[in-house]
Amino acid sequence: MNINPNYKIFKYFLKFKKSIGQDDLTKTNKYFGKLKTYLATGGSGIEPELNAEKQIESPDQAKKIAKFINKNLKKITLGFLTEICSDSNECVTFGIEVDKIKKYFDNFVNFNLVKEFKVLSSGSQGMVKLIKYEKNNYETYAILKLSKTDTADNPYYEYLVGNFLNTQLKFFPCFVQTYGLFEYDGQSFVNYEDKSFASIISDRLKQVDDTHSDIHLVKSCVNPTKFCILTQYLKNSITMKKALEPRYSLKYDSKYNEWYEDKRDYKYIDMAQCDFYINEIPYILFQIYMPLYILSDVFAHFDLHWNNILLYEPVKGKTIKYIYYLSDGEVISFYSPYIVKLIDYGRSYFSNEHTNSQQIFNKICSLSECGPDCGKSKGYVELSVKKKNTSIDLRIFDYLQSNLSSMAFERITEQLNSGKDLEKNKLDNLTKYFELQNKVIDMDRNFTKVLLNEITDEYNGLNINNVKDLFIELKKLIQLESFQLNNKNTYGLDENKIYGELHVYSDKQTPCKFIKK
Repeated sequence: MNINPNYKIFKYFLKFKKSIGQDDLTKTNKYFGKLKTYLATGGSGIEPELNAEKQIESPDQAKKIAKFINKNLKKITLGFLTEICSDSNECVTFGIEVDKIKKYFDNFVNFNLVKEFKVLSSGSQGMVKLIKYEKNNYETYAILKLSKTDTADNPYYEYLVGNFLNTQLKFFPCFVQTYGLFEYDGQSFVNYEDKSFASIISDRLKQVDDTHSDIHLVKSCVNPTKFCILTQYLKNSITMKKALEPRYSLKYDSKYNEWYEDKRDYKYIDMAQCDFYINEIPYILFQIYMPLYILSDVFAHFDLHWNNILLYEPVKGKTIKYIYYLSDGEVISFYSPYIVKLIDYGRSYFSNEHTNSQQIFNKICSLSECGPDCGKSKGYVELSVKKKNTSIDLRIFDYLQSNLSSMAFERITEQLNSGKDLEKNKLDNLTKYFELQNKVIDMDRNFTKVLLNEITDEYNGLNINNVKDLFIELKKLIQLESFQLNNKNTYGLDENKIYGELHVYSDKQTPCKFIKK
């Protein structure tokens, strides 16, 4: 494999600077020579000035050279990013060179780099807008989340949760990067036309730096729609709802000589969707519930419905080999074309060494500006119940249980039984998954109960009441020989279609690592 010269430049520049601090001129000259070689190969354009320096004679001379190189790092960075991260969206998703990408785009706060702006979604409560940044023909994307009403999820609080999850993202890739919190300076620009957006935000959107200040907490109550957050964008991702919602059966209308969807046949599930349940769902759920179990003492999403789960396929037609290292020494591996991302943290519970959701709620209640209802009318309506809860995030099964109901399961059974032995093997796996799903507490009937109090009963193997119970069952399911065989046959036979390996560790100390093939 050819090594990108810009990678070598960064490597030896770091060693060069380190040797200066060690007052070791031998090492300094060694790494200076390496630097000049790779700077010439990388075509940075600064090597003539460096070549004039034949030998470094003193630490002061070395420091001047280091300062000169540092001033020209932007040229080197561009070459590095275009080679290593030709798709910035993909690199941010896998945690590859995120800091360099953010730094190159001035931490996404330089809105003079905005080249495109458009609405992704808009509803009664808020709006999501896509921002495209471009610098020297290298581009990246982010989304700006805006609230339209005081009763929408509070952007300030969502930023606090997102900032906490940024610290967990290096261990667990199922979260999205939160880039910043911003405050409007002047009239809200929710309704501005896209063409005028770039100039308006440059003047009126100010980054909030001291996010833990009581001043901003007060402002989040007085006028919550003045805040917005900037987060990672996942290009071409789909929601879990889009992947799972029932497909209607097609009927032919002889009068109009056309086919139409029969909305009355709402339980129809075709073979492609059947395959999705067998091939994808157990592994999507594992990507979600392994981290939620590990973080269950410090985080709960509280709004885990199927529109808040994104499925991102980095390269169409290729798959990722996931390798999870558990604290008991067990290693779980499987293949999936998707990387799962959980979004929308405005109702989440979190706890870190500085604060937690309950303390924030208590603080809000102490502020007259947030009274008399502790901020409930200012986007904090859900915060009063925010405490550690390992049951609330089973909510996705409210959708799964209704979507893959007994009636739908019977339809799939009919289709599979009419097929070959391979399809009957699929039916066996689907039956085992269906048995797991039926163990999960009925979230439709028990949601209010679970919202107020988690169920912490010791798992009896029969009733799945919290994320720990579910993690135990998912781990057992995907390790069954029939599941491993199907997963391997579906995605793991062709080495050329394996995009890379993603290594995830449960110790909350070892960063996850993506190794591209």
